[in-house]
Parts: sequence; structure tokens; C-alpha cells
Amino acid sequence: MSSSYITLALVCLALPGVVQIAPDKLAQNREIPENVRVAFNQLAAGELSGEEDAIEQLGKAPGISAALMKLLNATYHGNHDYPLMRSVMAVLQLRSDLSTEQQQWLRKELRAVWNRPDDTKTVSLKDCGLKLLMRYPNAENEEMMILYLKEQANNKVIGYSRMAVYGLEQIGTSKSLPALKEYLKQMPASNSIDELRRNNVKRVIHHIEKKSQLSP
Repeated sequence: MSSSYITLALVCLALPGVVQIAPDKLAQNREIPENVRVAFNQLAAGELSGEEDAIEQLGKAPGISAALMKLLNATYHGNHDYPLMRSVMAVLQLRSDLSTEQQQWLRKELRAVWNRPDDTKTVSLKDCGLKLLMRYPNAENEEMMILYLKEQANNKVIGYSRMAVYGLEQIGTSKSLPALKEYLKQMPASNSIDELRRNNVKRVIHHIEKKSQLSP
């Protein structure tokens, strides 16, 4: 497993302020190993230690993505425990088994907060949600990245549109090139930092162009 993903999970799981959430604990189930059940219930209670072994258990264990998504929904719409929400999404970023319906739920929530001024709730969802969708290359997730290129409520072209550029580097196709090129036209070029950002977008455009030429 990539050490960068484990590091991300460790950082998210170490966030303070996690409070207990009761409803989504896993019951005993022959199909789910006991150590996975214990680790999940510790996560749901805000008690997961952050050890790599526990993170990998949840990141690799089969059959728990639905429970993780249920916990994510509960923290986002229920008790508003955003550090725990980020922890759940950090675990999800170690997995690659979200169903079409589960990805659709996440896209629906991201669309609902698109171009809205950020608060704690939307920051957590956008930051982790876009990173999560990058793991699933498909047309719908690419469209979500293209949409977020156009977000202007938060620092105009500097906010979560930068995350969308990174996402398109991972899953973008030739379909995203017009939007990226239009985004580049709108980017400021008044200082060296702006120029670095512009160069990054140019690099992503070149990467997608090259990848598109190699595709059959």
C-alpha cells in the first residue's frame, strides 16, 4: 500500500474533537473478521488509535464499504462530527470498492455544495470527496472535476478548482481539455506563484493530450 495514503489516513485520524456516534457499529458477522469489526467500531466511536495496522485493516477488509458510507452519511447529515467524517473518508481513500450508487451519493452531495462559500461542513466534504472520486476513473467523476474547475465562491480560480485540476490529472480524458484550457485563460499571471500554478495546469493539459493520443 502507498505510504502516502497511510500518512494521509494517519493525519486525518489524529484530528482532535472526535465525539462518539452510536448507531453505525458493526455487529458480529462471520463474514467480517473480528479484528476488522473491532477497528470499525473504534472508528465509529472516535477511538481508533491511528496505528497503521488498524488503518490497513479497514482499508483492505472486504464487505464494509456500505457500513463506511453509512457512517459517512451519519456524520455529515447527523451529528456533524467533521473530524470523524474526514477520518472515515481517509479510510475510504485506501479502498477501491465504492459501488456506482455510492459514488453517485458522493457526487450528489458535492454538487449540492458547489460554488457555495465554505464552512466546516463543506470544506471537509470537498477536500476529501474530490480526492476520493479521483480513485474511480469514469465519465461522471470526470464531469464533477470539470464542474469544480468553475467554482468561484472560494478564492475564484485558486480554491477547490486546484483540487479539480489534480483530479483531472488522474482521471481526465480529452473531454476535459476545453474546460482546462478555458480555466488557464482565466488564471492570473501577476507573480511567480501564479506562474507556477499556470505551469501546473499546462502540464496537466499536456499529460491528458499525450494520454489521449496513446489511447486506442
